[in-house]
This record gives sequence, structure tokens and C-alpha cells, in this order.
Amino acid sequence: MLLNIYLGTTAISWSIVFLFCAACDKKLKREGYKYIKEKKSIPEKIVSFTLRAFKGFVPVYNILNAITVLLIGDKVYKYMEDKLLQQGDIYMPTEEMSSMEDEFSSREETKTYTESTEKERTEKKYAEMTLEEKLAYLEREKARLISQSMPIVAQSSEENSEEKLVQDQKEPVLRKTMNPKRK
Repeated sequence: MLLNIYLGTTAISWSIVFLFCAACDKKLKREGYKYIKEKKSIPEKIVSFTLRAFKGFVPVYNILNAITVLLIGDKVYKYMEDKLLQQGDIYMPTEEMSSMEDEFSSREETKTYTESTEKERTEKKYAEMTLEEKLAYLEREKARLISQSMPIVAQSSEENSEEKLVQDQKEPVLRKTMNPKRK
């Protein structure tokens, strides 16, 4: 019976805190704040998650946390906003910064769009292709591979052009090699 009460109150308090955090995130973005992308290592992420989970499973703390969020949510939001600004996790972009970000994001979107459309074209599974599509795909791959290997072939062909001309004029010759394993 007590376990059911504990699990119920924990689930309710977790959902309240999760919804409050999501609402704060949306409100910060609506007010114009930008998050600084921070790359945390896997051990840092594990430690952070473990600490938050531990605090969330403490029976009295999780209930008080949910009640605090419900009763004085505006003050908690203002406190979180001030703390994030002090820590440097969020910032308010200026006009100059926002124009630079817009230009950068448009470049990134174009690059991502081009990469995704290229992947969609090439990621169609070979088994799903029709015969004509398979032939066209193989021809494109052949042309791509030949174009990549052309500089190497061109260098070797210039060096050995006389030998190749002589070999082309003669019939194929079988050479006997001295291999002791062969009988």
C-alpha cells in the first residue's frame, strides 16, 4: 500500500516538474533568449542525470518540489532565468548577432537540405529499385569511381604508353613462373 502511494506521488511530481521545465523552456525561447550549445561528455551527462533522478526519488523532496512549482511557479521561473543568465547558459542576442545567426542557420539549412536529399536519392534500397533504376545507379557509381581514379590512371598511362602499345599489338603471352609448390 505504501509502495503504491510512493510510486504514485513520485510519478505525479515528476510529471509536474517535467511539464514546468518544458513550459519554462518555451517561455525563454518566446522571450528571445538563445541557449548556448554545450557539449558535455558522457560521464558528465550520467552524473547530472543520476543527481536529478536521486533528488526526484526522495519521497518528501519530490512532493515539496512539485508543490513549490505549482504555488509559486512565476518566482521559480524568474529565479531560473536569472541563474541561467549568471551561469552563461542563455543569452539575449543583439540585432547584429541575430543577423549573423540567421545567415549561418540559412547556410546550415541549405547544406542539411542538400545532404538529406542526396541521402534520400542514394539511400533507396537496392532491392526496392526497378531494373532501370538499378542500371542508372550502377552507371552513376561507375562514372564516379572512374572519375576518381582517372588521375592515377593518367599518370601511369603516360609513363608506360610505349609498353602498352607493344602489348596491344601482340597476342597474350603466358609466362612460366618458378614456383616450387607448383608441380
